[in-house]
Amino acid sequence: MGSGSRPVVVGVDDSAAGLAAARLAAAEAVLHRRSLRLLAADPEPAVGAIRDDHPALPIERETVPGDLADALVERSRAAHLVVVATGAAGIGSSPQVADPIGVRVAAHAGCPVIIDPAGRAALTGPVLLGIDEEAEEPTVVEYAFAEALVRGVPLCGVHIWAGLPGEALSTLDPFAYDARAADDDVDRLLAEALAGWASRYPDVPVQRRAVHNPNTAHAMIELSTDAALMVVSARRHAGLSGMLLGSVTGALIGRARCPLAIVPARCVWPG
Repeated sequence: MGSGSRPVVVGVDDSAAGLAAARLAAAEAVLHRRSLRLLAADPEPAVGAIRDDHPALPIERETVPGDLADALVERSRAAHLVVVATGAAGIGSSPQVADPIGVRVAAHAGCPVIIDPAGRAALTGPVLLGIDEEAEEPTVVEYAFAEALVRGVPLCGVHIWAGLPGEALSTLDPFAYDARAADDDVDRLLAEALAGWASRYPDVPVQRRAVHNPNTAHAMIELSTDAALMVVSARRHAGLSGMLLGSVTGALIGRARCPLAIVPARCVWPG
């Protein structure tokens, strides 16, 4: 196989979740024609698990006895993709944080990061792209389209709305609204976010889906059940009460039911 210059990097331990992440990273490396760089206190168990399925995959081992997060962030500067196991252990882990390694790596990485839910194999469903009212960075949208293309699946742009779009409010009764106008407003938002990308990726079928739910994260988790991959923006908020990621993105880590790709707004991609 021809491997790209930037590898897929994965950090694992010897847990079942760690081995699952190693297998996912290997599959991503093969899919994208990349080599694999494996970071672990003891890389050999993960290498053995990978070799059963991908005997020809180029694997570089790196022994990391301490905190995986710092090592993964550093290696992300020259990586195509970083994969982290859900619940990966490390120095500085906190029981108050659902997935401390995943949060820290996703918040500071220089490339896209996939958080792997333990025991959940990637499906052949669509690539879900989470879209909110803020303009999505082109890198995030392009990453989602490229991932749908390489997997041979549709891209589904998803917007979860809790309130009512402005044009749907009645001028006579502030508590009345036109449901059809609300649906049209949200569909217009999705269409604008995806405008132009369909022509650049003509082989990717594009779907749009709007869901009304006051709990955005819960709705996204439900939608992830049948997805091949969910793509969201990092939306870094380091200055807000210690938050490293946007609240929805942070809530999805460790809870999404498919692999979750978190894309920095400005990252080295494609690499």
